[in-house]
Amino acid sequence: MSWFDHQVENHQREQQGDDGEALEHARDAFRKDFEVQVEKVVWPAFEGFVVEATEHDFPATVAREEDAQGRLRAVRIYLLGISGAEATPLALETCCYKIVLQMGARRVAHMMNFQNRSNPRVSNQYDFRGLDSLSAENVDAKLQQFLSLSLEYCKGQPKAQLG
Repeated sequence: MSWFDHQVENHQREQQGDDGEALEHARDAFRKDFEVQVEKVVWPAFEGFVVEATEHDFPATVAREEDAQGRLRAVRIYLLGISGAEATPLALETCCYKIVLQMGARRVAHMMNFQNRSNPRVSNQYDFRGLDSLSAENVDAKLQQFLSLSLEYCKGQPKAQLG
């Protein structure tokens, strides 16, 4: 738990007059549900995405992120939407879709980041939702959106319209 999460929880306890035990159990249950959904739904979908991307000659990779106690905090997928491009670590960070556990607010953040802003038509995407956002259908829809935005982003600057 980060210091920010700790401060938010202390504030919530004070407002609710809670001794902290119920909040601690709720937080632990939320974390466990997040981890289960990531293992059952998200991670297999991310791995499948990477397999398909590499089969189509797009550099891609997937990674887990843990907190200081070694608990799952986030999963992320990187894609370079340029077929046949070299998969250097810096290039792979061009487009990233990350799902992050936000303990303080007990929600899940879906974040898509596109570096260097070479294509102004594609911007960073942020979506904050509950655990239900980790359903197979939603994760699949998000991955489709991520692929589409990544391919659009990697096209570069749009050409000026002649007219």
